[in-house]
Amino acid sequence: DEGGFSDPFLIVRNGEGPEHYKDHMDKLQKNTVNPEFFFLSEIKATLPGDAKLTIECFDWDSVGHDLIGRTDIDLETRMFSEEWARLDPKPIEIRPLYHPSSHAPQGKLEMWLEIFTPEKAVSTAPVSLKPPEPDRMTLRLVIWNCINVVVPDKTYADLFCSASMEGSGAPQQTDVHYYSHPLSNPPAFNWRCVFHVEVFENMARNAKLKIAVWDKEFTGANDALGEALISLIPMYKEALLRKSRKTREERTVSIANQWVTFQHPSYPGERKCDYLG
Repeated sequence: DEGGFSDPFLIVRNGEGPEHYKDHMDKLQKNTVNPEFFFLSEIKATLPGDAKLTIECFDWDSVGHDLIGRTDIDLETRMFSEEWARLDPKPIEIRPLYHPSSHAPQGKLEMWLEIFTPEKAVSTAPVSLKPPEPDRMTLRLVIWNCINVVVPDKTYADLFCSASMEGSGAPQQTDVHYYSHPLSNPPAFNWRCVFHVEVFENMARNAKLKIAVWDKEFTGANDALGEALISLIPMYKEALLRKSRKTREERTVSIANQWVTFQHPSYPGERKCDYLG
């Protein structure tokens, strides 16, 4: 999808007929490349017979869903394996998802599989699955200065910066510095952005901070001059290690001021701006 994200959901199938097919579109995850489904899927199978279990991950689309990848499991190999039968509980598996057009995995599926007789299925309570509780934290970003801003076809520009995170609402913006010049009058924002984030132990969400510099236009869309994507995983890991400490100062993770180089997606490798934050 646009922006590199998908709307994934799963389909589970084994054999022919509606009782051998489960469409889990109700568990669809919006705008993500790291979906967390946390649900139980039960499906009928006749063994020997319906040997192949197929789990497919699709990207939802209003005009037709796109296959992301699938994994196939031989149920007969599992059922008639004494070694597998002795495993209790059954192991969690990390299975690659493949698309017919590529030999490279298109993602991974974390799951486990159990095979029950009808009698045991009735007497065995299903496992309750729910996502882990996140740690709620506050991220504070200070945007100090921008220098060496490349403004195409202009000597001066009306510059401002934006900062955004997945799952944290609309981008936050600095004030606009009118009539800025990259050398003689570079913008000094001294602007603070505050994000309230949920941090998960697997770092699958809210782990990237996007900062961009813009030239404000009074008619039409603003001009994007450059952007940078900053991984927050090292800070998150340190913050999770410190969360049991007593005082707020001991739990705070800080990074010294540093320059970040901005680039433009349309001009890879070209330096468009330096930002101090």
